[in-house]
Amino acid sequence: MTSTPLKNLLALLCFLPFTLAAQWQPINTNVYQEFLELDFVSDLQGFALMPDPQSLSTQRFIATTDGGQTWTTVALPHAGDYQSMDFVDALNGYLSGRYSNGSVLECHVYKTTNGGQNWTDVSPNIQDAGYGNSVLRFWNPLKGNFLVGSNQYATTDGGATWDTISLGMESGLCMATSGSQQAAFGTWDGTFAYTGGVFTTNDGGATWNFSDFTDWNSQITQISYPEFNHIFALANSYAPFIAPRLYRSQDGGASWDTLHPQIWVDSNATPQSMHFVNGALGYVNTLEGHIFVTSDSGNTWQLDYLTAEAQTVLSAGGSSLYSGGDLGSLYQLDLPLGSEPKPTFPGLLAFPNPVTDRVGITTTFSESVHVQILNAQGKILQITNLQPGHNQLDLPASLPSGVFFLHLHGQGISETHKMIRL
Repeated sequence: MTSTPLKNLLALLCFLPFTLAAQWQPINTNVYQEFLELDFVSDLQGFALMPDPQSLSTQRFIATTDGGQTWTTVALPHAGDYQSMDFVDALNGYLSGRYSNGSVLECHVYKTTNGGQNWTDVSPNIQDAGYGNSVLRFWNPLKGNFLVGSNQYATTDGGATWDTISLGMESGLCMATSGSQQAAFGTWDGTFAYTGGVFTTNDGGATWNFSDFTDWNSQITQISYPEFNHIFALANSYAPFIAPRLYRSQDGGASWDTLHPQIWVDSNATPQSMHFVNGALGYVNTLEGHIFVTSDSGNTWQLDYLTAEAQTVLSAGGSSLYSGGDLGSLYQLDLPLGSEPKPTFPGLLAFPNPVTDRVGITTTFSESVHVQILNAQGKILQITNLQPGHNQLDLPASLPSGVFFLHLHGQGISETHKMIRL
């Protein structure tokens, strides 16, 4: 006869897997249009683009500070077709979109340093509307890239100046950054064969390498770069008889594997958005309402959740992953502990974080390097020379409480660390 304590233990063991497994939770939002772009910078604070209910051709910009339960409308620079959004933190963000300037359709880039309350036009000096799409991604408040048409524009000063890089016949569709040195963007070749590829950089954008996939319907509509050298690129076919594919690189884009997830085919799924938490754990949502998950770098997938609405965007903030879609639908998942990506570069260790007045910095280099202290708006407040090993750095009195950045430069490395001053 089993004793009562043993019965209780067995019951607990049977119950644990179901109570500890994270579940997607629906969020009752106060918005009713489709989430076009979604960008959470923490568990609670996020930004989104939605169709303007007053116009079919323009969008509205909304923000939340309670995990998506309530959203408030924030004024945009002007009415237009906004296509891409990237917030580095709660204050610093960029938008790209196009609007008609008289008889000319132009694509512009706008910058905010106060969470969208004010916007500044920091566009390159161009008149290029692309092919109906544009995309931008930033490594930090100052350094980022803007893709429109067959050109890439790069800035290291928050949009004050831009360098132009031609993509040849390719047009950029999506982009992701990893750490401070690696980035990748997916392309379409501009033809009705819809072939594409991926541009990658391992030196902060100084040089780019292109991988041409050549397959019909291989244009890359989504890309994820979760950690050092791990890239995932989604090719979502426009042809109903060609299944979606996942391209995977585990060496920074030097070589690629082609994966054909069978469950996507069996489910008649149309993948829309993709987010990999690290090199193994990833999620994909679909127009049919699926949310698929992989824990082995995309080799196998399973259905994690099925929603009633079409799902179109994924965004991670803090320890949460969000999936948004039609009719203001929003779902939240607590990510597993320990799923954070591995550090990309071990050049600098800064502690404590949060910090009050003095931060300890340890470098792994054999020679001195420079570190800049930037406020939340990206303004450089102090430049200090760091010696090999451990250093003590007093924060400038002009640095207010809140988010700030340590930017390391030297020894062929450029990396940025987000810090908080109490």
